[in-house]
Amino acid sequence: MPDEWKLKTIGDYCKSTGGFAFKSSWWVDQGTPIIKIKNIQENYTINLSDLDFINMSDKNIDDKFRANPGSILIAMTGATIGKYGIVPYTEKPLYINQRVGYFNLGLNPLKKLPFLINSLNQKYFRDSIFTLASGAAQPNISNEQINNIHLLLPTDTIIEKYNHILESSYSKILNNQKQNQELSALRDWLLPMLMNGQVKVAD
Repeated sequence: MPDEWKLKTIGDYCKSTGGFAFKSSWWVDQGTPIIKIKNIQENYTINLSDLDFINMSDKNIDDKFRANPGSILIAMTGATIGKYGIVPYTEKPLYINQRVGYFNLGLNPLKKLPFLINSLNQKYFRDSIFTLASGAAQPNISNEQINNIHLLLPTDTIIEKYNHILESSYSKILNNQKQNQELSALRDWLLPMLMNGQVKVAD
């Protein structure tokens, strides 16, 4: 281990917390979008095309269950336990369902996101998740267990330099995700009109 580096835990860098236990009777066709485990993809993205919704007008849900863009969500149950995704920019606020872990990186997540992504990408991290969750019919892990996974931490200066170097790259990733969402929405709006002849493609 390099000099001045220390064996710490994931929670020492950024603690994960859990989502809210939304009731099944609350689901509606339109409203405030809720992120479930099914929405977290293995390519580190969040699938926004298959979200569930609730009506927030008569609910009192704490803002701590709201997912800030640039923060990280992680699956805590199921066959794909340990998969994680970056919260994208969206028009409506996104809230987090139970059994979804949340690494809240604060108001300026890009200042901490690169090092956390690098840590979660290490093979040992997913292996640790599988080991801790094994032995049950349904793989399951707690936030406490995630936070206690070992992490080799360099000095604060090295972490800050690393995050600073990659900050612009992750900013582009988030902006590209936002543009992809806008293009997908435009496609979904135009395609039906093309199919029924309301609009035509020029020669």
